[in-house]
Amino acid sequence: QGKETLLLVDGIATMGFIWKYIIPYFQDRYTILHMNYRGHGNTPEPEDCSTVTVENSVKDLHEVVVDAKADKVILLGH
Repeated sequence: QGKETLLLVDGIATMGFIWKYIIPYFQDRYTILHMNYRGHGNTPEPEDCSTVTVENSVKDLHEVVVDAKADKVILLGH
């Protein structure tokens, strides 16, 4: 509540193992969200792999932000 949101996104073919080292540094100042792209990390493989596009990744990021009711978001990825 009232904190800026830090949205963590993984690099391609990674599962967020690095965030456990970074989250403790930021968790007191930010609301932390971690998102996996379609077909990556903990998400299931899409039935239609043609939906794995940059455009859909941006739409998915937007959905996460809207769903979290985040006003100001800082995107942190690798």
